[in-house]
Amino acid sequence: MSHSHSSRSSAQTHPGHKRNQNQDSLHMDDGHGLWVVADGMGGHHGGEIASAIACEEIPERISQGADIEAALRAAHQKIVTRGVAQPELRGMGTTVVVVREQGNEYEIAWSGDSRIYRWRKGRLVQRSEDHSIVQRMLKSGLLSEQQAKTHPHQHVISSCLGSTSAEGLEIGYQRDAWEQGDWLLLCSDGLTDELEDDQIAAILARHRTIDDASNALLQAALDSGGRDNVTLALIQAPADAPVGMVTRNPMFPLLLGIAGVVIALGILLAVEFFGKSA
Repeated sequence: MSHSHSSRSSAQTHPGHKRNQNQDSLHMDDGHGLWVVADGMGGHHGGEIASAIACEEIPERISQGADIEAALRAAHQKIVTRGVAQPELRGMGTTVVVVREQGNEYEIAWSGDSRIYRWRKGRLVQRSEDHSIVQRMLKSGLLSEQQAKTHPHQHVISSCLGSTSAEGLEIGYQRDAWEQGDWLLLCSDGLTDELEDDQIAAILARHRTIDDASNALLQAALDSGGRDNVTLALIQAPADAPVGMVTRNPMFPLLLGIAGVVIALGILLAVEFFGKSA
């Protein structure tokens, strides 16, 4: 097991209970606001090589001025080239999730089924969208949420770095802004295969620090079976992030309407009363 912690981020990676090697990789750089989680696949150490290339090449390209999507494409090409040069590594690949911070904003990019979640005011929201066969079927209405969870092709991904042609490489991308108190969770499917989103949310709700929360998430995944490598990283919003809008009570418009009616009735009654008095 390996653990990385700083004031802004906390990461855990573990081979799990069933695998002899850990093919996941991490890049944690609070100073430059860049975090990467990669989940490798491929025999003969291919997976760990592919994920390591992603975690080296993406930061290198970004430091040279490349945008986040170009950095992912460069890592993809490097993995493909390495596989061609070493036939025993042919077919290796890696999923990847990346967060790149720019002041109080950040961008996220991903390929495959590793995930990025945002934890804000007690609510967990998945920001990435799995590049998988099941996700495509879910979006097209061919599967229900419940059917998707138990589908036999649940782990068949439709894209990852290294294992698809450059033309077929899918890269997801979004921009967002930090709010005070936000956490971002990056994780391989070793976490999400063992824990449902509501279980992850419950664990985050119970812990006040990212260090305690990351430890608890890893332990819960291992206790649930730990059938795969488990890697996760928690990042917290900068100290100077703006305070978000106060969450409005969904009943507020109704209450406002009722208050308006009561005031109007009060005015009418007052007018009638004083009119009669006069």
